[in-house]
Amino acid sequence: MTEPYTVTALTKTIKQVLTGSPELQDVLVEGEVSNLRIPASGHMFFTLKDSTAQLRCVCFRFQRMKLGLDVKNGMTVLAHGHIDCYPADGSYQLYVDRVEQSGLGALALEIRKRTERLRTEGLFDPALKRTLPRVPRRVAVITSATGAAVRDMCRVISRRAPMIGIVVIPAVVQGEGAAASLVEGVIRAQDLPDVDVILIGRGGGSFEDLVAFQDETLARTIRSSRIPVVTGIGHEIDISIADFAADMMASTPSAAAEIVAPVRESLLEDLTGRYFTLGRAVRNSLLARQSGLSALRFRFERSSPRHLIAVYVQDVERRRRLLEGQGRMLLRKEDHALGAYRDRLRSLNPLVRIARLHTDLTGRALGLAGGIDRIRTRERTRIDRAAAVLGSLSPLRTLERGYSITLDATHGTPVLSSHALHEGQSIETRLHSGRLTSTITAVQHEDAHE
Repeated sequence: MTEPYTVTALTKTIKQVLTGSPELQDVLVEGEVSNLRIPASGHMFFTLKDSTAQLRCVCFRFQRMKLGLDVKNGMTVLAHGHIDCYPADGSYQLYVDRVEQSGLGALALEIRKRTERLRTEGLFDPALKRTLPRVPRRVAVITSATGAAVRDMCRVISRRAPMIGIVVIPAVVQGEGAAASLVEGVIRAQDLPDVDVILIGRGGGSFEDLVAFQDETLARTIRSSRIPVVTGIGHEIDISIADFAADMMASTPSAAAEIVAPVRESLLEDLTGRYFTLGRAVRNSLLARQSGLSALRFRFERSSPRHLIAVYVQDVERRRRLLEGQGRMLLRKEDHALGAYRDRLRSLNPLVRIARLHTDLTGRALGLAGGIDRIRTRERTRIDRAAAVLGSLSPLRTLERGYSITLDATHGTPVLSSHALHEGQSIETRLHSGRLTSTITAVQHEDAHE
């Protein structure tokens, strides 16, 4: 007996089976919408049903914003997405990423896939687009012979550029056999003489009315045409595979006619501008050629023997002046050097040197004598000043004022105190003028402060 599954494990296994099945990851389901609800989160929940079954669906907010279809209850739609299991309630549901209205939606989806396939193939590559002629000789108009579009296109071309020829190739533009009729018209137009542009157009209509222009064979025929093709199909909002394949597309048949037929006045204005541009180009070319001719003449004159001789003469004269200048400069340099040698030789002459030394010695002797005189005078002045100072301090000056000096007659030393004398001792008194010799008969001692 096998182990039982848990609910989670079984649900996980079912989820793995569903997500592992490639055919369930790219599913297109048709059914009627019911139980539609869009909560505050912005996600859309609904049920697709038919007569015997129901399928739960969810479209997340970021996918719903890109649907381009306002889904309503009771609407039959084609829903594209993948099948997965929602573990919370164990149910499987379709996770929707695209919704188309049933019938029309299937056709639109098929056309979209066809367009992407051809685009991937490179059929719409801009590098393949051909340039339209500025003024076509003849335009082949492929459209219904009885519709308003043919009258509008022919009227626009005739009004804007009456010199352009028009040939109408009638074609079925709606219903069964329309695509084959348009293909045949493109092939026929290439066999007509002087046709420079093919114009395919028709007026507006429903999506189903324009389905012939979504034909792959028509797109390939347009792309392989040796004549440029311009399309003007439906209204401004209508774009078909034929438009993508064409060399240029317009929003309406009249707009396509305006593309292939330039206004005559505009052409005249353009022609006038080109005339003046050409004139300027011719004048500029002539001026350039004249300038080139002048340059060649100048080069010829410069390479002529006469010019070369003149150049050589000028060069010789220049070199002569240069040599003369260099010679004079060299002579001045040598003369300067000779003078320097002469001066040096003169300075080395013994007589000149003796005279210079004699002059130097005389100057030194004079300087020495002057220096001795200055020293003698300075010293004499200093001695006189010192003598004057000594004279002011000499005892003789004191004697001149009436004082005398007592000396020991034996030793000749000054007597400074009575204590140094005794009775009967001989003393000598020196006066300002003359000397006296005396014998002491009495000595009186007195204190110095008395």
